[in-house]
Amino acid sequence: MKIIVHYPTSENMKKELANRVAEIHADAAIQYIEKLTCPTEQKDALIRSIISEKQNGKMNE
Repeated sequence: MKIIVHYPTSENMKKELANRVAEIHADAAIQYIEKLTCPTEQKDALIRSIISEKQNGKMNE
């Protein structure tokens, strides 16, 4: 199977692609966390922890 991929060439389009990928990753993480069987308070704490780590630069980009 051959696949042709057209990557963005301008900086604006590269940033747009990165933002869209980040949105998809965030949605997937939220859906995964929502399916966990732990209490809602733990899910909220997990999400807050992820946000805090990202804001403090502790997570890989």
